[in-house]
Amino acid sequence: MAALTTLDSGRHTVSLSRWAGNSLFDSDQSLTSLDLSHWDVSHNTSMNYMFSRCTNLKTLTGVAGLQTDNVTDMSGMFQYSRNLTDLDLSGWDTHNVTSLYGTFDGCDKLADLDLSGWDTRNVPAGFFSDSYMLPGNLKRLTLGAHTTLPNAANTSTASMGPGDAFYRLDPASHWHEWDWPKGHHPTDNGPVGPTPLTAGDGTLATLRARAASATPQGVYIRDDVTPTWTDLTYNLTGGAGDNSLPAQIGQAASGSTPKRDGLAIDTTFRDGSYTIPDDPDTGRATDHITANKAHSLFNGWSFDTSGVTGGTPSVSNHTLTAPKGATGTATVKAAWNTADEAAPGTPQVATDTHTADQGTTAVGATATLGTALPALTAVPASANGIGRPARPAVDAGGTMTVCVKPATQTGPYTSGQCHTKTSSTGGSQTLTPDAFTLPGSLTAGQDTTFPGPGEAYTMTASHTATDPVTRNTVSSDTTTAGGGLVTGTLPWVHASFDVNSAHGGTGTAPGELKSLVDTGSGRAWIQLPYATGSMTPAHAAFAGWSASNEAQQPDQGMNDPANRDVRLAATPGATETGATLHAVWHAVHAPAITGATRSPADNAAVIDGTGTPWDGHETIRLALTGLDGQSNTATTFLWDTNIDPDDAQGSPLPYDGATPHGWHQTFTARQLPQGGRYTVSAHATADDTAWHAGTTRTATSEDTATTLTIPGQYQHQLP
Repeated sequence: MAALTTLDSGRHTVSLSRWAGNSLFDSDQSLTSLDLSHWDVSHNTSMNYMFSRCTNLKTLTGVAGLQTDNVTDMSGMFQYSRNLTDLDLSGWDTHNVTSLYGTFDGCDKLADLDLSGWDTRNVPAGFFSDSYMLPGNLKRLTLGAHTTLPNAANTSTASMGPGDAFYRLDPASHWHEWDWPKGHHPTDNGPVGPTPLTAGDGTLATLRARAASATPQGVYIRDDVTPTWTDLTYNLTGGAGDNSLPAQIGQAASGSTPKRDGLAIDTTFRDGSYTIPDDPDTGRATDHITANKAHSLFNGWSFDTSGVTGGTPSVSNHTLTAPKGATGTATVKAAWNTADEAAPGTPQVATDTHTADQGTTAVGATATLGTALPALTAVPASANGIGRPARPAVDAGGTMTVCVKPATQTGPYTSGQCHTKTSSTGGSQTLTPDAFTLPGSLTAGQDTTFPGPGEAYTMTASHTATDPVTRNTVSSDTTTAGGGLVTGTLPWVHASFDVNSAHGGTGTAPGELKSLVDTGSGRAWIQLPYATGSMTPAHAAFAGWSASNEAQQPDQGMNDPANRDVRLAATPGATETGATLHAVWHAVHAPAITGATRSPADNAAVIDGTGTPWDGHETIRLALTGLDGQSNTATTFLWDTNIDPDDAQGSPLPYDGATPHGWHQTFTARQLPQGGRYTVSAHATADDTAWHAGTTRTATSEDTATTLTIPGQYQHQLP
């Protein structure tokens, strides 16, 4: 195969089960690269001189995965392949190997060799066992617990005579042991930098003795080498639990001090790399987190290499590669998506279904929550950044909650102050007033559970769901004013009452009433109060309420004591609307006495007069003092008479307190037999009970008094 320059088996498996493998590519000086990723050497027992004298061979891809558990002979396998710089053989199974003679001899550019996974306990002592095994320019050697080199004690310098694995190394070189487990920062397990292999003695002879001993394991580095590495740290960028990353990422805690860092990328001899480990449960690197950040969903990791010097790192998928010689610190940062804040709507007050129950209303709230937990997008890619791959969608079935309480309530919401809705699909949801009706009376002083008229409220809306990566419960923020938190005062109307003393009112008016404004109509229900017990002015009856203190009649809807529920218009856009209602009094006017007549038909005497009533229930009480025809003595007679509703032509007369209505009191000839002069007095009487709940009250006018001459009886009746 002297003319072969490269060989790529692609996805095809190359089986060498019937080929010993001896000298397979021996002396092929044109060969520059080989891809051994699909080679099957599991049945081979010999690989001696397999890549020997391939002087231009630089790359052996997939060599780390070769199954070598049946191989016994590796002598001269890479001998004199002078351009090989990197071989990853630490995982090879060599427990059956008996010969390592000259395996890496002449690999002049191979400065670093990791044999930590090798088991060489079957390699016997003696020539042709491990003689000339190591390359002469080796500067770092990593041995495992079973990587013993039994012939290392032979220090012969004969050119082709007896030798050991270290024969080609400079006998004057000095070596140090670096207590640095692979992949971890040296400061985690010992002092910074290497220490002498043995106190006061770091000669090659000391290294030989260690390699031939029963405890050969260690990382051995030549003292003229200055190691370089790039520190690696994890940062949860504000997430809780920075010091509780899983052991697969950071080292386990030592005592009471957790070790989050404890990672380094070795850049001493070649480019070094670090790959974010897979989560043991999901197998995805970006899911490897147990921490939580308030109101946020985990969205993967990104690399920050701004602290790296001595070269520009590169990022591919979940792997960071630091160039040879690079130092400083690279940071793996957690990326988070903040859950969108739920947006509570303005509380909706529904009072237009109000009946006669004073001040009882119900308040609802609409909260359009939007995409509270958004579909997550990749972390923006950059020269030093890494996006995250596809991830499961936010779990359907999240819950949305809206709560309302008085601002004066310092404690948490009670269960009755909150309404929760479960989403079956996720995404945008709306809680409507129908779905969120807070019970209870909101009249001031009646209920402190919910905000009432004139009371400030605090309202929050939140969305809660499970982060599909961390499995933590995530809730949107409810502390940002204008976001998940809304404060304000429910629009309200307060009505005060005036006895209207300028128009005859007396006493103490009822107290102020408060009511929430109906969102739809812009009006507020109140229930008009009755007159208080002290509102009993002389000569006037209570008629109702009016927004004007000059009104002679109550406003529409304010004149019926049997139906006192009224709606007051609120000022558009105002939180508070004040209204004053004035008592309307109907003065009970004194009646007029106009004259007296006697009927020639039956000698009945009639006293006539007028009154100016406000309604048809007003009556006239008449007092007549004169000579009693029976006893011939002075006597006072009392009669009550109604006021005529119609005029003389039978047309109805208005009841307006100003239009005269006639009244007539008839006395029979027997009741009033004598004519003559009489003293007559009269006053009007009005029932004022309806607006004085539970109290019977009558309002009377002042008295009218006059002297009347009543004709005497006719002596002969007309035919």
